[in-house]
Amino acid sequence: MKLPGCKKTGTLLYEGIVGLFILGSFLAVMMNTWHSWQVSIRENRIELNQEREVLNELRQKL
Repeated sequence: MKLPGCKKTGTLLYEGIVGLFILGSFLAVMMNTWHSWQVSIRENRIELNQEREVLNELRQKL
């Protein structure tokens, strides 16, 4: 006697959609982290340039 097989139609499609959603979320987080890292580097450069200008002005006064 043969047991009735259960048909799983579309499960691979659902798994693919869920996988793409997870991958997209991961990439979005990585891009957000990279962007905030670049912004912090840029802000630090601006701050360092301002400090250098102040130090150069103080050196010229001395």
